[in-house]
Amino acid sequence: MLPFRSLILDQSQELPRIADIFGIPQSRFARIWGGSNESEIADAVKKEYLLVTPDKLLSLLVAGRRTSSAAALNLLSKYDFVFDEIHVYNAMMLTSLRYFLRSVRYWQELGQRKSGFYFLSATFPPAVWEMLQEELGLTEDDRIEGVSYTGDVKLRVRPVPTVIRTTEGEVPIAQDMEALDMETNTVGIFNSAYRAWQVCEAVGGLLFIGQDKMREDVRRSNFEMFRQSPEEYALIGSPAIEAGVDFVARNLVIEESHQDSFVQRFGRAARAGQDAFVLAYSDTLHGMLQKGFLASHYTRAAFLRELKEAVPRREPRRLFTALAAYAYYKFWNDPGFPMDSQDRKLCQNLKDKGVENILAFRGLTPYTRYESGEAISFKTLFRKDIPVDRNTGKVRGAPHPIRYFTRPQRRPPVFAKVLKIADKEELADGSTVMLARVSFSSLGLGTHWVLLELSKPTGLDDWDDNIRLQIGRQEYGRRQNGGIGELLVRFYDVDA
Repeated sequence: MLPFRSLILDQSQELPRIADIFGIPQSRFARIWGGSNESEIADAVKKEYLLVTPDKLLSLLVAGRRTSSAAALNLLSKYDFVFDEIHVYNAMMLTSLRYFLRSVRYWQELGQRKSGFYFLSATFPPAVWEMLQEELGLTEDDRIEGVSYTGDVKLRVRPVPTVIRTTEGEVPIAQDMEALDMETNTVGIFNSAYRAWQVCEAVGGLLFIGQDKMREDVRRSNFEMFRQSPEEYALIGSPAIEAGVDFVARNLVIEESHQDSFVQRFGRAARAGQDAFVLAYSDTLHGMLQKGFLASHYTRAAFLRELKEAVPRREPRRLFTALAAYAYYKFWNDPGFPMDSQDRKLCQNLKDKGVENILAFRGLTPYTRYESGEAISFKTLFRKDIPVDRNTGKVRGAPHPIRYFTRPQRRPPVFAKVLKIADKEELADGSTVMLARVSFSSLGLGTHWVLLELSKPTGLDDWDDNIRLQIGRQEYGRRQNGGIGELLVRFYDVDA
């Protein structure tokens, strides 16, 4: 169980290579991730070793189709489970992990087999360890800790506003990288695919962004080229590459994001045992530096703790908990399934409101597909005037970053109408996250249950998803003329 697609790519190479030493051929491995169809899943669960992302595993429960349910029960029946990188789990993923463990034990009570569970992590957050103790009866004797052979990190901090805008065709981040001799042997992780593409073009690097903007075979090729020869390239990407991949790279360039993501990005530095240089664009760290709140030296663990305290966590915990538990609630449809009473109430509320299962983790935003088969999220689709076949709902052609970023004009605001609100939750920064059934029929994309975030414009690099949203008689988000109204409207993403 690997939390991100990039980890599947990485471990698809590493695990079979190690297994070969023990006489286990690659033919005994399979992977299940977003985009795997039912036939591929049915074949995969016949293998002895699976690499699976949590969102895809959960989708087997959500789908409700006979073949998907059979695959899910097969998984629950026959495998031992290794969960990697569990320190990156947010409230949604932790809830899902809790109910996955209960599902395995609940189903296996009907037979004689008992699965083994193994958890791997650079750190064990107290909440995670307490949950594992509670669910599985783990004790301190079950913990195996070793030395992490990481190198030292030298950090340079820059404020965000100095780099996020380009003028006269210049890309300030790329200029910084050139001045610091970081044009090769570097991994760059940026908050948006567009910024990653800009920097990549300017430094002549290899691009790794979402599959809705570039073909999967090109992503994999770039990934492998960098793995083989990091001294010749810079790998520049969006949050798709931030988790779990131990690049042998000397340099790291990152932007501040929400708490878990930002800490995870720092965790990529010096993981291969050699020293590293990190260039971080962060208003939070720059402000702390200006006020004298940062020390000149830290242990790795102490700095990551300080970072967690300084950068706020942005997640609707109650909604996350409800959505994660709801898949298991609907799948088992059994009052005997062990579910906490508060979670059961949350799920019952969603059921009463008529909420259909929506896929947790990165699937919070609906998607359609290109004619070539790749998925494209509404978030990506709504920003550019890419042609959509209204009869099929598919995007014409195939994904390509140049096609996406340079050719289409901005799409006129997409009209969407809220048909029902199931629940909403206010975040600490005043934004509201709303679980609602929304019609996107203006583009021929049907009706979907989605999480939308509504927030007040700040005037500084406001971004939204180009949605003109009607709730009752009021409209929010983009105006018909393209201007911004009283509130920004965007799809709420786990991966920003």
